[in-house]
Amino acid sequence: QSDFVYPDSGGSEITGLASHAGKLLAFTENSVYELVDFSTPVPLAQGIGCVAPRSIKALPNGKLIWLARDGFYTMSPSGQVELVSNAISKTLRNFINKSRVRSAVAVVDPDSLEYRCALCEAGQSSQKLILTYDGRNWKRQTLNIHIADWCQTDDYRQYVLAVGGGGDSVRMVNQREHEV
Repeated sequence: QSDFVYPDSGGSEITGLASHAGKLLAFTENSVYELVDFSTPVPLAQGIGCVAPRSIKALPNGKLIWLARDGFYTMSPSGQVELVSNAISKTLRNFINKSRVRSAVAVVDPDSLEYRCALCEAGQSSQKLILTYDGRNWKRQTLNIHIADWCQTDDYRQYVLAVGGGGDSVRMVNQREHEV
């Protein structure tokens, strides 16, 4: 009850938490900290943080990926942080609604092993733009529905489902193009 931690000495708000490679990571908008001991957080990256907590996902290759102010970053199991979105920097800089980026959501497809992040395009309030990363290349995709969240079923099928709204209806859409 009385245990608490402020990883950032400046008091910045924690924007995300993730467990990665046996470590608890705390993200602020501008930094990443390892919380081995709550009394002494260890800074792993300064100037690189997380702006969308639901964009944090573990990739099949063991890296962690997330959306920061200036793009997507990965962290290797050894703690090395790398910007991986140079190829789409123009898209991120000019075609994303910056005021809605905090609501971005992501999922890793178990079949294609791709990371998919749904974002709002500039001037829009619906998350219809999907940026897909396969570990090397980025693709742009649109399902023409607002993707409020993603999930993966826990059964043997491991379907990736998106929930959102399109027009007057709200529906669940299976990423494999089957409606549920």
